[in-house]
Amino acid sequence: MSTLAIVLIVIGALVVIALIAAALKRTRDRQLEDRRQIATQHREEASSRRLGAEREAAAAEEQSARARREAGEAEERSRAAEGQRDTERAQAEEQAARARRELAEAEERSRAAEGQRDTARVQAEEQSARARREAAEAEERSRAAERERETAREHGEHAARIDPDAQPGEEDQGRSTDPRTKE
Repeated sequence: MSTLAIVLIVIGALVVIALIAAALKRTRDRQLEDRRQIATQHREEASSRRLGAEREAAAAEEQSARARREAGEAEERSRAAEGQRDTERAQAEEQAARARRELAEAEERSRAAEGQRDTARVQAEEQSARARREAAEAEERSRAAERERETAREHGEHAARIDPDAQPGEEDQGRSTDPRTKE
């Protein structure tokens, strides 16, 4: 073989190697960019879920506070109805002792007071049951919000694991997906 043929073969081999290296680099850059995009999508989903979970938790806390307040009000009304019943009964007994002829009127007032007390007690019990049900619903919403927070945290961790630019132990800090941007 002539020297010229050997030189041309070497140059051709170098050109082929350079083309293969460029193609490999381009493929690697494309894969890195794909991973960055996937990591960004995971971060966005994690952030969205985290915000949704926080909103749900706030709503659940608000509903729980409202339910506790309503339960307290219902108990107060129940105690007031009980006190009113006791007062009316004492008045009825006092009137019966004073005069037997007013006994029929006193019994009528007592029955009316007991009817009101029973109605107030039933209403208070219904409101208390409603408040307990709302408290249970609020607790369930709070648990659902906590599960959403956990899912959001897992998505964030997953995004950090697959992000080629992430450092070990580094929390997601919303890195740019543009490879030209340096942190």
